[in-house]
Amino acid sequence: MSNLLFQNANDNRKWETVDPIHPPSRTVEISEKANQIMNVLIVDDEPSVVAYTQKALLHDFPHFVVETATDGHEALARMGARFPRLVILDVQMPGLSGLDVLETMKNDADMRKIPVLAISGHPAGIERMMELGADGVLPKPFSPTQLMDRIHALLPRTEADPATRE
Repeated sequence: MSNLLFQNANDNRKWETVDPIHPPSRTVEISEKANQIMNVLIVDDEPSVVAYTQKALLHDFPHFVVETATDGHEALARMGARFPRLVILDVQMPGLSGLDVLETMKNDADMRKIPVLAISGHPAGIERMMELGADGVLPKPFSPTQLMDRIHALLPRTEADPATRE
């Protein structure tokens, strides 16, 4: 197996060799561009909504890294492993609902900084998400244009807060 080349985080002009079998104990940043990657988490139990939302996101933002979760438990586990810089969160899901996820996020010192776009086909759910502190709301069904408008409204806040960066 051959060694991998990684750009040294201290000097973007130098490259260091990393043995894939014995990787360094520290994380090696590939480049400054790696810090610019926008991780987005889509949380919805409807596969068609997830696919539609993911396709719309990647059409307008091909540099996004999109992760998905089908329920609240999976969403919180993904956020615990790697904080996304934006969460698109359905309100009604089996098990742990979007309301429960948002409440958990707002009670966590780190997760509360992650902007949340709440999506729902139920006006009462959207109203409750706003009360709990969702940064934006979008009623279902929505168009790609409506989705992009809401995301563009949330991005400056996301980009400006280094705490939500990787």
